[in-house]
Parts: sequence; C-alpha cells; structure tokens
Amino acid sequence: MNGNWMILVSLALRVFSYTTQLQRRPKFVLRSQESSEEEGTSTMTDRFKFQVNALLGMYDPIGDPEQDTEHSTAHNLAGALLQFPAPFTFTVVGRTVEENRNEYIELVQRIVRAETGDDAMACDVVPRGSQFTKVTCTATVDSTAVISSVHEALEVLEATVMKF
Repeated sequence: MNGNWMILVSLALRVFSYTTQLQRRPKFVLRSQESSEEEGTSTMTDRFKFQVNALLGMYDPIGDPEQDTEHSTAHNLAGALLQFPAPFTFTVVGRTVEENRNEYIELVQRIVRAETGDDAMACDVVPRGSQFTKVTCTATVDSTAVISSVHEALEVLEATVMKF
C-alpha cells in the first residue's frame, strides 16, 4: 500500500507541475517555437504531456461540445482511406444451432448481395463451436453509405451477436 501511495503522490505532483508550466505559455506551441529549452532537460515525456493535454481538453474539437459526432461521422475513416468502388470485407458472428446454421448463412449472404449489388462476392463460413457461426463476405462497395446500410441490415438479424 505504501508503494502505491508514493506513486500516486508522485504522479499528482508531476501533473501539478506540468499544469503550472502550461499556464505560463500559450495553449498551442509548436516544438520549433518553444523557448530554448535543451532536449532532455524536461523530466516529463512527450507521451505524458499529450495525455495531460488530452485530459485538460486541449484537443477537444472546436464547435458545439454537446454535439455527438460518434454516429454522425460513421465510416468517415473508411471514406478517407478507400477509393470507391473498393472491396470491403463484412464479418458477422451469429448465435446458431445446427438446424438454423444454413438459414443464417444464406440470410447474411442475401443481405450483403442485396445491399451491395455485387453478385460476384466471396463468402467464407467458419463454425465457432456448436453455438456460433462466423460469416465473412467480401463484396465491392460504392460508398461508405453502402457499408453503413449493410451493417444496419445485419444488426437487425435476431441471431447476430457481433458485426464488423
């Protein structure tokens, strides 16, 4: 217990020391604009400084802080990384038993084919024990909206446990 207490006090002192340093200089300072502090003289690592700045809210987006961007920006990263049309792999895991496994597989394939319009898609099925089935379908998509619509359609399935 004594060792943990000392670590906690040490961390609190480092945070206090760093926040005091932040109050003395501009909020966003480029490394090249910093005062002539020699490299290595600071006892705090850059990683620690980034974490403290994040906790202080210095990297929060400008604008309405109440606006929820988690769902409104769905698949923005995919849109930035992919050049459409592009192949995209949809993976879904469903709770199945031996009797309804084939029905679930066909239903997933039908949804992906209907949403993407790709008749040449490739699917791979891997049973995960006796109760789960993993279906992976690679299809050509035209936009991030197609990716979203496939995920939404797969989510509606009662047997679906995970989708990604």
